[in-house]
Amino acid sequence: MARRARSRSRRNRRDRQDGERRLDVPLIVGVALFGIFLGLVGWAWLFFDQQAYETARKPPVVVVDISPALIIPEAEEDVEDKDVFDEEKEIAQPEERTAEVRRTTERVPDGPESAEASEEPAEPVSPLLPLPEEREVTLAPTSQPDPVSNEPEGPLPVIVPGGHVAWQVHARPFEITDPGIPRVALVIAGLGLSQAATEAAIQQLPGAVTLVFVPYAHNLKDWIAQARAAGHEVLLELPMEPFDYPDRDPGPHTLLTTLDSEENLARLGWLLDRFTGYVGVTSFMGAKFTTSAEAMEPIFTELNDRGLLYLDSKASRNSVASDLANELELPSVTSDRFIDLQASRMAIDARLFELERIAKSAGKAVGVGFPYPVTIERVSRWARALGKRRYALAPLSAVVKEVSQE
Repeated sequence: MARRARSRSRRNRRDRQDGERRLDVPLIVGVALFGIFLGLVGWAWLFFDQQAYETARKPPVVVVDISPALIIPEAEEDVEDKDVFDEEKEIAQPEERTAEVRRTTERVPDGPESAEASEEPAEPVSPLLPLPEEREVTLAPTSQPDPVSNEPEGPLPVIVPGGHVAWQVHARPFEITDPGIPRVALVIAGLGLSQAATEAAIQQLPGAVTLVFVPYAHNLKDWIAQARAAGHEVLLELPMEPFDYPDRDPGPHTLLTTLDSEENLARLGWLLDRFTGYVGVTSFMGAKFTTSAEAMEPIFTELNDRGLLYLDSKASRNSVASDLANELELPSVTSDRFIDLQASRMAIDARLFELERIAKSAGKAVGVGFPYPVTIERVSRWARALGKRRYALAPLSAVVKEVSQE
């Protein structure tokens, strides 16, 4: 009897031990899995990239570090080229930009003293040899007389004896062995108001890219000296009347259709006196002024008499600038594309390739952009490979010379 009791007791102990062992297995497994889980969480925490996570949650946004006073070209409401001007309306912020222009110009006194202060791929690479690498050019003073005169308003461009004119004397040398190679001229506008953007455009863009400076910027003489030392041709931006003036006000010296020619010419003299060394002028906010032949003719006559060229940015599809320039025999050229109305890599690349196709068909093309960081980056990259595709990056004066010979 006692033996059976002891045997039963031993079986009970073994059963309890087996049960405890069976309970220990899942507990150990659970603890191990929990430890692995904690390890994975810790590893993920250490290597978590908050910026990448935010980028994945929403589309990337192009951040533009540039002065808000940069003037974006305007357009009439009834334009036919909807694909261009719809993009323009998305990025233009006239209230902010013109407010900054007003604040800047209020600090600029009159007189010469202030001057101190489509997504198609690119053309296939030609089997011909690529064009030679662009050589460094410094636009230093030449042996030719400087075509300026010391007038009461200040040193203004003038045609000097011998026929030397500003747009030729200050032009960047351009030589090419094959005159049949298509030429692409690129103009970057709105410079002088933002130090970072201006320095980037001068130093990072090829010397064949033409630069446009705003007349209200400070230290213009220094900027122009740096630009020319880097090989860039220079244009002066003329503020002209837009359709919604004065809601969009290009500044106190804006050329207006409501002023008589004498007052507009006086304002033009103030603007032309901001600096020297430029080959010509252009405008990006003159949709109303450039549609008035009566207002434009005295301005163009004065520009012609001073030996300057004019870049027609096509601020309005009804602009009379091109026809009037031809009538007065004013050296001029018309822009074919704005390349960064949509400031994104894909959009800018597409517009640059459009310029190549236009140049291939017409022999030349002119594009206009602004000093957004993405624009400078894409133009620099595009320009390095342009010669391999048998195109020539040309200064604006080289395209004007070609047009004047036709």
